Amino acid sequence: MTPPASENSFFDRFSATRIAILFIIIYIGLGLVWTLLYIDLPMVRNSILYGGIVRAIEQYGVFSAADYAYNKPLGFAILSLPFTQMAGINAGLKLSSMFWTGVWSIVVLIFLKNQESGTNPDKRRLFLAVFITLFNPLTFYQFFSAYPDTLFSALFIVSLLFFDRALKHGKITDAVLSALLAFLSVWVKHHGFILLPIFAVLSIVNRHDIAGLWRSNKVAIYALVFSFSTLIALFVLAQYGKLPLFNIGRNTNNFLGGHDRFDIIADNTGNLFSYLILTFGVLTPFLLCWKSYWKQRQFMVILALFVLPILYYKGAKYNIRYFIAITPVLAWIATDQILKLSPKARRIFLVSFFSFNAFTILYYNNIGFNAMVSKTIQLPAVDNLRLISEQKHERDVIEKIAQLAPQYDNTLIFLSTYYKDNPQQIWELSGLLPAGLKVYYAKRWKHKLLEQYNLDKAIIYEYVGVGKPGNRVKRDRRIRQRIKKVGPRMYLLDSARNRG
Repeated sequence: MTPPASENSFFDRFSATRIAILFIIIYIGLGLVWTLLYIDLPMVRNSILYGGIVRAIEQYGVFSAADYAYNKPLGFAILSLPFTQMAGINAGLKLSSMFWTGVWSIVVLIFLKNQESGTNPDKRRLFLAVFITLFNPLTFYQFFSAYPDTLFSALFIVSLLFFDRALKHGKITDAVLSALLAFLSVWVKHHGFILLPIFAVLSIVNRHDIAGLWRSNKVAIYALVFSFSTLIALFVLAQYGKLPLFNIGRNTNNFLGGHDRFDIIADNTGNLFSYLILTFGVLTPFLLCWKSYWKQRQFMVILALFVLPILYYKGAKYNIRYFIAITPVLAWIATDQILKLSPKARRIFLVSFFSFNAFTILYYNNIGFNAMVSKTIQLPAVDNLRLISEQKHERDVIEKIAQLAPQYDNTLIFLSTYYKDNPQQIWELSGLLPAGLKVYYAKRWKHKLLEQYNLDKAIIYEYVGVGKPGNRVKRDRRIRQRIKKVGPRMYLLDSARNRG
């Protein structure tokens, strides 16, 4: 559909690329402001594990860190070292995710710019796709999440971009860079492995380009074969533990082990729809047009092969952020239909998208706005948007500990079964807990802890990452008269109450 004169004159005067760049600059600026605003909130859940990897690198060296990384890759922690050395583990990982989310924003523009085709592409589509990709609460949260998902997404998308260029233009450097970035994507998140079957199927889809390249530039084909043969060989070595900077072998059981696969797929399919609604809002119906996918058959390959393993993976149950990497692909598909609407209908949808997503960005990513609005409007809790829930709760817990500690011998018993070795020590190492606080860590409450540490008074707190609390403190009959519950999973122990 030809744009109306008003839209044409605007996009003629200011190119879509420049408008998109301006938006990205403002977007990154807001992300920096938000990151600094909430930089002292405690890390929770898996971000604590990345903090534990950083700590292991600092204590034992980079080549021994895999022994303390559970099933997590090492790339994000290693690339975050400049930030953690500058600002500490808690703040440093947030600065790292802020930096990489900024990089992701730029990569989105580069990737979508590369999708423009023809002699007269619609000048509005690039800006709209960039805006739709980034303007949502899930992507915005990544600025201060202390998670590696936007770093992975950038590596994933640029690897695909160079692979496409290698097939079309036959440049050796493009083939090498595509394989290198695929290698780095696995180093950051193991889901990067999916690039191998994606490359294989894309090679079949683009077999005519490959045949033409074989006739005109056999060296380019040899470069592709060599680059990806080397990539596969490196992955095999990593799987068998021969590359100490990787941690691949430990993740196999996490993907394949246990549980009912039907239930897992059903839960994760629901998560996929939650991701679509949260990201695209009122524009979600525009993702349902089959014709838009058929015109972008390469995108169909990418989407199908990227999403299917996530639906099968039990660890994806709580993690809609796993889908962030495909957001620009879906946004580009959505704009194909949006731009076919009448100007009036298009304005209604885009204004509605902006209003709804601006509200959800603030609702899920601003504590003050959430406190004000949630009195009258309650949106569903979203596990991966943890600022207003888990991070705020743990900040309140730390403040209460600081308030009560002087009355309880400055002693805290910290209980957690979330992974092993109590990675919550990161809070203490990052200076989030009160100075001078004596902290004793244990997986579960046992009565012998009192004798072991010779405790008369203490604060007892149980951290729960996933699942239900153990409640062993409450069930310990021998201390029932000596404890007082003062909050969720928090108790005050005072031997004098028993004597009284």
